[in-house]
Amino acid sequence: MSYLNSVKYLLFNRFSTLIITFLSGIYLARLIDVKEFGVIAIINIITAFFSTFKEFGFTTSLIQKKKVTDRLYSTIFWFNYILSFFIILIIIFSANWLSEFYKEPKLVNYLLFSSLSFLISPLSSISIVILSRKLKFDLISKVNILAITISSITSLILAFLGFEGWSIIFQNVILILMNTLIIFIKVRWYPKLIFDLSDLKTVFSFSSYITLDTLFNYFARNIDNILIGKFLGIQPLAYYNRAYTLMLMPVNNISSAVKQALFPAISNIQGNNEEIKKVYLNTIFYISLFSFPAMFGLFAISEEIILILYGTKWIASATVLKYLCLIGAIQSILTLNGSIYNGKGRADLALKYGVFFKMNIFVFISIGIYLGSIERVALCYLIACSINSIPNIFIMIRLIELNFLDMIRNIYLQFLASFFMLVVIVLIKPFINNGEVFNIVIYITIGILVYLSLILIFSFKVRKQICSSIQ
Repeated sequence: MSYLNSVKYLLFNRFSTLIITFLSGIYLARLIDVKEFGVIAIINIITAFFSTFKEFGFTTSLIQKKKVTDRLYSTIFWFNYILSFFIILIIIFSANWLSEFYKEPKLVNYLLFSSLSFLISPLSSISIVILSRKLKFDLISKVNILAITISSITSLILAFLGFEGWSIIFQNVILILMNTLIIFIKVRWYPKLIFDLSDLKTVFSFSSYITLDTLFNYFARNIDNILIGKFLGIQPLAYYNRAYTLMLMPVNNISSAVKQALFPAISNIQGNNEEIKKVYLNTIFYISLFSFPAMFGLFAISEEIILILYGTKWIASATVLKYLCLIGAIQSILTLNGSIYNGKGRADLALKYGVFFKMNIFVFISIGIYLGSIERVALCYLIACSINSIPNIFIMIRLIELNFLDMIRNIYLQFLASFFMLVVIVLIKPFINNGEVFNIVIYITIGILVYLSLILIFSFKVRKQICSSIQ
């Protein structure tokens, strides 16, 4: 399967996932108490931390490595399983302490049940690597859509029956269970009783950089949640997390899908910078074509979208959402840099410079916590991401010998059109007052028309793509 076909299937997967999780999320937010979502956010923080060690970067190493033997596959499978077993033991012994740290008794049972995912997921880890190396993202996508449909329906039924936070905990575990079982059955790869330490050493150097970089990324992306939960409280964390989740929907379902296909594609051409530049420039062009208007549009209608989707009890998330949308626009492009580093076998660069980026984020978020509100935390996070974006861009373009102006030429029109769309929506708001639902439909319709008109008028590349598709 080609890179472009891989992206198409992954985008289909992401958008299908977006629709399912979006609709189920609206229902759950109205049925479940706000504080319960704060508790679930802490569970997600804890499980995400242990997930950074779950595979120790070995599965990423397998995708990047040009030739892989079945012996190495089996060795890494058993290593992952042993590591997951120890992670479960750590969770069991630390559950009470974590509950006391956040002063939340419900954490213990939620966390212990969630730890089952670490026992399940290693079963399909190698099978997913095999499919990814062959760019068979069509199968991965179909399985994920089926799994998320089943898990979402289960959570909705449980929420309706009054299970509160347990409905989301079960959803997460069932999602992993269904994904794992179906992939395992479809690929039919079975590990051999082999564990070769010398084979493991061949990928250890690369994978250790991946793990450390993932760990730093974890703290950069979760330090806000960790500190808000501890110092500002569970309920403010719920509001902040709701805004962050809403912002991530378009970003994750556009950039992350492309990123997943970009890494193996770059790995296959890692010695050819000219080809990498072409792939990268095309990628950021099409990502910004969708992510910029999505983020700027969400910024413009943040209050309305929160009220309509989740109700008045979630209105405290609206201002936070505005700041996070601007972060999302930046991250939709910069998140691809990791695929470039890893695809060229330079995970050391991501780790080396990542330390500075993450420390900068920690300092600014700590300032926001000190200032005492989730809105100020989000603003400080935005400032940190803006500062980090400058060196982050220049390190990457130097690695692949890319002209900075070529990069700007591929995204500036989308930025300007999205900004103009935002201004138009803000200006028309005082003149439209026909009910919440009707208002938001008008805002979105006018926004889309303004943005598409500007893009079609000024972007030769888009017009050319449309003409070739018609022919």
